[in-house]
Amino acid sequence: LDDNIIVVRHKELDYIAQNLDYYISSSIKFTEVMTWSVHVDYDKFLSVGMPRNDIFFYKTLVSENKKHVCQKYGLNEDSFIVLYAPTYRGTTGTANFDNKLDVSNLKQKLGDKYGKKIIVLFRGHHTFENKFSILFDKDVSDFPDTQELLCSADMLITDYSSIMWDFSFLYRPCFLFVPDFEDYLSNRGFYTDPYSWGFPICKTNEEIIKNIENFDDEKFVSAMKKHHEDFGSYENGTATEKIVELINSEIKK
Repeated sequence: LDDNIIVVRHKELDYIAQNLDYYISSSIKFTEVMTWSVHVDYDKFLSVGMPRNDIFFYKTLVSENKKHVCQKYGLNEDSFIVLYAPTYRGTTGTANFDNKLDVSNLKQKLGDKYGKKIIVLFRGHHTFENKFSILFDKDVSDFPDTQELLCSADMLITDYSSIMWDFSFLYRPCFLFVPDFEDYLSNRGFYTDPYSWGFPICKTNEEIIKNIENFDDEKFVSAMKKHHEDFGSYENGTATEKIVELINSEIKK
């Protein structure tokens, strides 16, 4: 980025940080990173988890939301639903997304593995200008609630998006398809080592198929629990309740 843009951005962050009272945190690691990333004082963070993730701790809500998504898009609930949700790779403005996922081969291999009809949904980042209604069964980029979509998904494929953290509380298969891994690492970088997150990292279509074929549910669940422990997760399904209590207490002051 241009030096002037960086200076302006830092001033914006300082202004925002100085004028907020609380910042919701999902984990110890999140707080550690955000204190210097967005210039917020440590004592302003609320160690309660993200309200949006509460839904994943209630099986009835997960089931209801899957039913809602399937009804909206005319999907059979007995199908195996894959949500592909790549994130933005630029720095500002809008962008087109260059899809490299071999959807046809993916569906064939998943069908062989699970013995079900495979439905692949595409959830594009809000900055993507191009649509993928031809390549994918449904383009659900305009669906208003990502968490509902996650409830409907039997498998998530993403890349560098924090959506992987949200989905991890369902303990369902999640793969990181990152054909541009080296470029992303050089241009943007990561707050923590991606290989420590526990998600299978796949740089090619061949690698993602191999990881799917060799996927071990028990090992993955263990990896996700370790991921939550390593990050010091605060998520337990009570974030919304705690935030409402805080708001009510502030109103009464």
